[in-house]
Amino acid sequence: MLIGVFFMLLASGHGQGLAGSDAAYGGRHSTQDGEAAQCRMSILGNNNGTISNATIACNSRVSVGFSEQRLGRFAKRFEGVSWDQACMRPACLLSFCTSSHVLVSGSIIKGVSGVQHILCVSGSVNLTVQDSLISNNNATAVAAYNTSRAVVRSSTISYNTVVDAPGGLTAHDDARVLITARSRVYSNVAINSSAGGVRAVGRSHVTIAGESVISHNDCDGLDTYKLPKVSCQGGGVFVADNAIVVVEGGSRIQHNSADLKGGGISVIESGVVTVRGRSMVCNNMAIGHGGGFGVGGHAVVTVVGSVVCNNTSPNRSGGSRWRTAPV
Repeated sequence: MLIGVFFMLLASGHGQGLAGSDAAYGGRHSTQDGEAAQCRMSILGNNNGTISNATIACNSRVSVGFSEQRLGRFAKRFEGVSWDQACMRPACLLSFCTSSHVLVSGSIIKGVSGVQHILCVSGSVNLTVQDSLISNNNATAVAAYNTSRAVVRSSTISYNTVVDAPGGLTAHDDARVLITARSRVYSNVAINSSAGGVRAVGRSHVTIAGESVISHNDCDGLDTYKLPKVSCQGGGVFVADNAIVVVEGGSRIQHNSADLKGGGISVIESGVVTVRGRSMVCNNMAIGHGGGFGVGGHAVVTVVGSVVCNNTSPNRSGGSRWRTAPV
């Protein structure tokens, strides 16, 4: 059944977030400076810190920082890549940070460990990951920082298990992320971190659109993101620090779980969440409370023309649970 529900906790002046269009994130395959550089990657590891095989081929020159320990021995075989170690972010496998637009398509990244994040973007970079698979890694698939833009289109991010970081994607510091075109973020696990699937913090904007699915993600243990440490929250999506998340276009947040609260979505610390456009938040579970939504600390949640159903928690606050005091 479709419902129109509005939850507001300590009214905030935040806007509604971003529309789910590629144009809002720098364009699909081009920028003002011309067409995006198109790259195809195959990076395969064995989850013990060693990369067994890696190839990268780009049709025009792309500046990238990389983990020399993990990828250094493969660098000579990479095509169309200029290594720029000055832009390398710590704990990342690959960093894009100069002014550029990069399309990573038809790629596969599996078995990576020994780093915290795989693809990192910052500054004026626009990164699109399309028709690709990032799976079975011990690292967050995509990390966006410092006003960068990232689009995940028609791609799968799955079965990643990460310690002290989100399992799927993370957005920080005014970055903007769009997950669209039936992309799937599923069966990822965050250990000692909130956000099994997607994390948005630090005034970032994340839009989940185009019938995309965030499902079967889980967070376990104590969250190390904030002190004092508490059990993790946001099995599917975690929103905090004035970040905005929009779920729209028939997208689904389903079958996720969290140790503390917000099995589907946890939103705290002036975060803003809007669920609209025949989307769903269903069949999520929290061990603490708020099987569907866990809300607190001056956060705002709006649900319009969408479904919230069959969410559970032992404290009988299956659909939603919130507190008006800071968490």
